[in-house]
Amino acid sequence: RQRVALASVLALQTPVVVLDEPTTGQDYRASLEIMDRVGELNRVGHTIIFITHDMELVARYASRVVVMAQGRVLADGGTREIFRLPEVLIASSLAPPDITCLAQELAAFGIRGDILTVEEMLDVLLPLWRR
Repeated sequence: RQRVALASVLALQTPVVVLDEPTTGQDYRASLEIMDRVGELNRVGHTIIFITHDMELVARYASRVVVMAQGRVLADGGTREIFRLPEVLIASSLAPPDITCLAQELAAFGIRGDILTVEEMLDVLLPLWRR
């Protein structure tokens, strides 16, 4: 049902697409397929606004994040910037992805604390490991 609803919205080809929890009820692969399609629309000029509590989805697909709680905007900025604001995330009952938390813990060892995906972490760690 979720995919049919998304397909009908996408068929309209509107300049702005608003999606509320677009991957709810989907397995990991289907979620990536949906968001990759949405990302393609964004690349060709559509504005995409998606509302989600899935911070891994945000890390992978959002370039800008607006954090809200109790009807108020708590923060508005780039994804990397927002995930470095623990007080804002706590106030909104959110947490960065596990890989971002790991990167922040490893910052004392020279690892960037703004890593958003496992792929980014591998890009940082593999050159160190190969030394």
